[in-house]
Amino acid sequence: MTTNVAESLNKVLKECREFPLISMLEAIRMSLMGWFVKRRAKHAAEINPLTSKVRDIMDEIFLECTKMKVIVVNQNEFEVYDSSGVRFEVNLQSKICSCREFQMLLIPCCHTMAASSYGQIDNNTLVGEVYTTGFMRSLYEGVFHPVPTPVSTGESELLPPIMSRPPGRPRKTRIPSRGEFKRRSKKKAVRLCTRCLGRGHNRASCKLPVKDK
Repeated sequence: MTTNVAESLNKVLKECREFPLISMLEAIRMSLMGWFVKRRAKHAAEINPLTSKVRDIMDEIFLECTKMKVIVVNQNEFEVYDSSGVRFEVNLQSKICSCREFQMLLIPCCHTMAASSYGQIDNNTLVGEVYTTGFMRSLYEGVFHPVPTPVSTGESELLPPIMSRPPGRPRKTRIPSRGEFKRRSKKKAVRLCTRCLGRGHNRASCKLPVKDK
């Protein structure tokens, strides 16, 4: 089982799962509101057109492309040779490279960056829109408003549903999903009787004859 977004959110909301329904929803709203406020402020202060993580990746890739040889085919197509002499075909207009089996590139590879540097093209224009600062700002434009509390007029009173509490203690542990297994607990230490040197009981409950030590 891999850790996905649902499992991460489930861990954050572990405590509020024991709350009543309205209180649990309010706790979820407060958590989401706090996350959106922090990330909205973070991306609003960003002045670079790309996010910080993408810039770090591109800086590492740029160091690899300085040793490559670039041959111009036309305005958008280039042939790039690495240090071992292997040839790669790059199309800057389509943002594809033969090193990725001619798939669209969201982040330019070292061959694409070598071709763009030779053709004096800004590397930021080769990055996919989903990694731009403007796109990240649009993700957190939404606002979580509080749910208005209805004002009681005294004409009717909302009562809890008529029901009896089920027997037993309420469940606190999460029900495992399909394909998920519980962790095996450590084996308990076996009791050793100091009277008969037997196993599985202690001196107080021993009914066997005394054994010489």
